Amino acid sequence: MKTSIKSWRYKEGVAMKRSIRLYLGAVLSLLVLPILALGQNSPPGDPAMKTPQFRVHAEVEEKARLLRDNDQDTHRALADEIFKASRGFAVLTVLHGIGPTEIPPSIDYVVKDRLLWAEMQYRRGLGKGVKEQSIVRFTNLLVEKFGLPDYARTSQRQVRFMRMFLMMHNPVFMGQGAVRPDIQVGESINEEMSPLQAVHVLLEVLGHKYSDENFQLTPEEWDREQASRATQTRATQTGTAYHLIVSINPKEKEIRSSLARQINSMNPVEALSLMDKAFEVLGIEK
Repeated sequence: MKTSIKSWRYKEGVAMKRSIRLYLGAVLSLLVLPILALGQNSPPGDPAMKTPQFRVHAEVEEKARLLRDNDQDTHRALADEIFKASRGFAVLTVLHGIGPTEIPPSIDYVVKDRLLWAEMQYRRGLGKGVKEQSIVRFTNLLVEKFGLPDYARTSQRQVRFMRMFLMMHNPVFMGQGAVRPDIQVGESINEEMSPLQAVHVLLEVLGHKYSDENFQLTPEEWDREQASRATQTRATQTGTAYHLIVSINPKEKEIRSSLARQINSMNPVEALSLMDKAFEVLGIEK
């Protein structure tokens, strides 16, 4: 399986205020690690910003545009696209057959069926949403279960950061329900997401924790980094530079080794139990 590196296009004259470093993918060669696309240095901001001209998870956004409230097929198509989206797992998939696209078909169908039903119920006002803190809990549960390094842990600030990033690039999908009707000036966005929005954010957080050295920080380190970066941005806000950097990331290899060892030793019963635990922690009903 060969992951192609997407072409990033920037509309001349438009100055994006905030973004984060993002992996464009990984090459098939077993000797080369992912190529890191270094975007802007500061975090994404107001969801009302113009949608950037380059495309991040454009297929997810397109499927979201095609959603019909009572049409299971359109919801399943969106769920399929969320799991297929490139998130930096290519090397893990190529070397070990592990990743969101490698779930056995029988389990894959059950998982997505449960997700799309929960999504449809949520949109009808009959089901519960998923809070950002639930994504934090499940991510950190995986870190503990698989014995991953401390820098793989996450926090609500990191989850919110990634959610705002996705909201900027997938405004139709991620903007739905983000602002409460009764929101007041100065208040934050709604902490609750729909089930499929939450899975989109969860997989994005996991992908960056796996492959993005700028996100592979403990929550405490990341907070300090963001504070320092914000100070530097205010002091030198004279323009934005874009670079392409080829990076060998030793942390990616460390996480990959741990995941391969732990996941390949799991039996089907344990795998199904972990899936059930994910739904339980995220609060997605049967």
